[in-house]
Amino acid sequence: MDTLFNNNLFFVYLFACIAIVNYSALKESQKILLIYLMTFGLAFLNILDFGMSVIFLMLSTFIYLEFLSNDNEKQIIIVKFGYKLLDYLFIIIFQYYVCWIIVSLMLIYFRENMQKNPDIKLLLEFGVEPISISMSFISIIIFVICVNKITAQKFKLKSIDTVITDYFSTNPIYKRPHADFDFLFFEMLSDMEDRTYFERKETYSFLSFEFIIIKGRQLGYNFTNWSKHVTKSFHYLRRSKNIRGYSTLEMQLMRMLFVESGYNKKIVRKIFELVYTKIFLKSLKNFYEANIYEYRSEYKEYLLFIYFNNTNTKIAGKNFGSMKSVFPDKAIKKWSKEELFVVCVGLPYRNLTIEEILLIYKDNIATYGLSEKEIEKIFKSIESRE
Repeated sequence: MDTLFNNNLFFVYLFACIAIVNYSALKESQKILLIYLMTFGLAFLNILDFGMSVIFLMLSTFIYLEFLSNDNEKQIIIVKFGYKLLDYLFIIIFQYYVCWIIVSLMLIYFRENMQKNPDIKLLLEFGVEPISISMSFISIIIFVICVNKITAQKFKLKSIDTVITDYFSTNPIYKRPHADFDFLFFEMLSDMEDRTYFERKETYSFLSFEFIIIKGRQLGYNFTNWSKHVTKSFHYLRRSKNIRGYSTLEMQLMRMLFVESGYNKKIVRKIFELVYTKIFLKSLKNFYEANIYEYRSEYKEYLLFIYFNNTNTKIAGKNFGSMKSVFPDKAIKKWSKEELFVVCVGLPYRNLTIEEILLIYKDNIATYGLSEKEIEKIFKSIESRE
């Protein structure tokens, strides 16, 4: 047995991982838990040292999540190694809490070093055994906490397989479903939610030089426009305590498509949006360019079509699961400009009165030649619904 472990430890670990991965009755999270348990057990029994434990753990989970999982669409769409690495790091840290496991392995490492160090034994009059037992106990507690966090899954993402099937496959880009929409619809949405949308060519979030340069140019880099921007933000803050952080349209789309649970974990969700706008949207665009030659230049419009059909909105205190559900008996392409405006006003999920809407969005109303009376009529009609 000693010879087996000393000379072939990697292969023993590998075969154990293969057995876990191939067991189809287990969910992804359960397979990850078993890999964690195996690694922790080998380290706890002094079969693996700390360095090898971490290397085996990270390597096995990376290969499983990025190459061997049941998420087939991920393996087809996300092909760049850098994107795979980013995807892995986000999932393993924020969904599978690998840092807790590493801390428990570190405690085991310190326990072993303490037992082997003669200087520490001399310093401790009562011996190292009580401390060693305590560290073992704490490491077990930390491991159990990690297991509980994974099973609770307070933040969970949908698989790319699910996202593609539910949102993209029904209306593929090569059928040009977005062509039924007047470009004015896309223009108004962009103007109200993200004025940089059609100007940005290579980036998808606010964390980019392209976004900063475009935004700065739109504001004019002068005191007057910056002052106006700050004043408008101040009015928003005074009016509502529940202001969503600034997000591009792509970031909004990502959280709508992917976040299955944990929407209120704002910091994790924001990190997700910043990472996955790059990983998923760029990879999807590359996939379309490599495999679907028609209409690839209309990718931006296509994403807004997906946005229109699936993003939720809040109007007159009423929540709607998607923009299209505001007027269920009327196709989006047949909406009036005023109906589109009212639906877009609800995207920030703020409780605005009709008076506040007409005041805050007066520039948009003037730009698109909208009727204030018609807007008020539509708003009150929605407000009066049961």
